Amino acid sequence: MAEFTAIHNHIIFQFEEGSVQHMGVNQFEEGTDWGFKFVSVDDSTSSARWGIITVVGPDCDNDLQPGMRILIEQLKWSEGFMVGDEKYWRTDDSVVLGIDAELVV
Repeated sequence: MAEFTAIHNHIIFQFEEGSVQHMGVNQFEEGTDWGFKFVSVDDSTSSARWGIITVVGPDCDNDLQPGMRILIEQLKWSEGFMVGDEKYWRTDDSVVLGIDAELVV
């Protein structure tokens, strides 16, 4: 588990999909059911993304808890940052479009 905290209504999370650097731009690696992997700048910027909450700030909606899978509005996250060997992103509870009630890690 992360050894840091979030402030205000911030959420620290990790993307569910693979995030890759391609030509200096953070993009998402997508894949097919049969294993083909691809990266698309257009798809990376035009879609909401699923993430797993790591830490929630004290002013966040009480329904949001670490381990939940959330859908985040497109491009409403920070640049990724490293803590140890793990990469994290920050967003806030106002841009959470949905919660997957079935998955809590």
